[in-house]
Amino acid sequence: DNNAGKDNEELPPHVYALADATYRSMMLKLDVEGSGSGGGRGVRSTSSATSGCDQSILVSGESGAGKTVTTKFIMQYLATLSQRCAEAKEGNAANPPRSKRPVVKKDGSLNNVNIEQQVLQSNPILESFGNARTVRNDNSSRFGKFIEIKFNKSGTLIGASIETYLLEKVRLISQSEGERNYHVFYEMLMGMNDEEIDQFLLT
Repeated sequence: DNNAGKDNEELPPHVYALADATYRSMMLKLDVEGSGSGGGRGVRSTSSATSGCDQSILVSGESGAGKTVTTKFIMQYLATLSQRCAEAKEGNAANPPRSKRPVVKKDGSLNNVNIEQQVLQSNPILESFGNARTVRNDNSSRFGKFIEIKFNKSGTLIGASIETYLLEKVRLISQSEGERNYHVFYEMLMGMNDEEIDQFLLT
């Protein structure tokens, strides 16, 4: 109620409002370019002709401020908008959404998993190898990452790439009191049987 009637610029940054404004701005620019040139273009591209459609969100803050969770919220919101956009444009069941791709499961069978879910499901893997418990945060990211989410001209998510950098390598051999190593080592120990633990000389 306190925010009613106020312009977004007068309010503190809000994760969903920011993600929504970013997506809408991208789509507006795509619509303008499409109407002016007779065709739309992908959002994230190395071509300078599409650079006007690119949007960037910087998530920063001190340790424990909620950067990792905020990034998840942004990705989930953009994935939801993309999925709704795809469902709206793919009206009949005879033509499944283009965001669907066959994925090979562990048993060798194929399963259709949309790209939105594939992008979101990559987060736990990154967190296992790059997140650790600190005195201020049980799931602190000890590295930086640049996430590029790609959309087609209709606003449907078609792929993503993640670049990581500045991993805190010293944590591998030494941790401060009250802190732990990266999650992946504890996950490995939980999943190993006694024979495997002895094989790797672990205790």
